Amino acid sequence: MLVQHLLTERIFRKVFDNPDFAQRNVIAVEIEKVIRALTSRSFNRDRFLANLDRFYTTLERTAAAIDDYSGKQFFLNRVYERFFQRFD
Repeated sequence: MLVQHLLTERIFRKVFDNPDFAQRNVIAVEIEKVIRALTSRSFNRDRFLANLDRFYTTLERTAAAIDDYSGKQFFLNRVYERFFQRFD
């Protein structure tokens, strides 16, 4: 769940144009606390995710072309289905 949050937090922020997503979602707030506690000394989120930047940029560009909320939800569901099915 921690890795899933790390991988998807940026996508949620950008797709829904909500820079405060992780601060406004109760579950995300708690996951962020755990991540900070476990990684406070030796983990850099930006460095960890840097290799995925092309992937994020493509998803963000695609999502920017979707103008309605339900379309964005459908898009994210497809990303989840395809990515995490293969990831598992």
